[in-house]
Amino acid sequence: MNAQLFRFRPLRNVLSLVILSLIVSPVQASEITSSITTRIPFVDVNQDLYQQEIHQASEAGLMIGFPQQQFRPQQPLTREQLVSVVIELFYKVPLENSNIPFPTGQITTLPKLPTTVEKNPFPDVDANRWSAAKIQLAREIGFIRGYKDGLFRPDQAVTRAELMAMLWSVDRYMNELRKWDGREFFDTPEPTNFSDINQHWAKDTILKMSSNCQAASPLNETGNAFAPDQPAKRNYVAAATVRTLTCLSIFPPPPS
Repeated sequence: MNAQLFRFRPLRNVLSLVILSLIVSPVQASEITSSITTRIPFVDVNQDLYQQEIHQASEAGLMIGFPQQQFRPQQPLTREQLVSVVIELFYKVPLENSNIPFPTGQITTLPKLPTTVEKNPFPDVDANRWSAAKIQLAREIGFIRGYKDGLFRPDQAVTRAELMAMLWSVDRYMNELRKWDGREFFDTPEPTNFSDINQHWAKDTILKMSSNCQAASPLNETGNAFAPDQPAKRNYVAAATVRTLTCLSIFPPPPS
């Protein structure tokens, strides 16, 4: 189906991206998205490669900015900041298949974010820390683990490989919980043959995420290197998270 037959309006909700994922190729989607003129609420992203997805991540409530309308797109994300983004993603993924409602009496629910934390989630994460509740929930669900020494290192910059590992954890958890995955009914991109991940611990995860609405994409969207051990910058985190939410929001077709 030709994408030109569709009128594409400025995105008011990130889930509208699903339309693109179903009717156009990734290249066409990128071309259409880049042509959209919407008001970007941040003063420092107008020339950013990911400005549209930064805007979508902000409007969806996945990420917030800093004072003076700054997003700081080139700033690396810390491990605790990524947990915060991932938990926001977790609660925005649709649970119910709108084409096939849950049977009467069958309700799928998510664990609630604790309002208080009684003990430290990790030795280096105090119970009073701003991120403690989200870190505790992410640990209980299985999205995160500490290092061999038992520490979480919340202020450490997260790598691009760690970003993919955590997003994949959300993807796997949600599909097991919901018992449906709309992507099964549509063609998905082939995994990207990155040149620098063959011996990397996250190779399989990165490959899976590269065919998952292209959440894993080349560094700066050019070439064939993923740069798994480089810090994940805020602009790419916004893009990868929006793409993951897009894939998790594709509904199966209604019964014929």
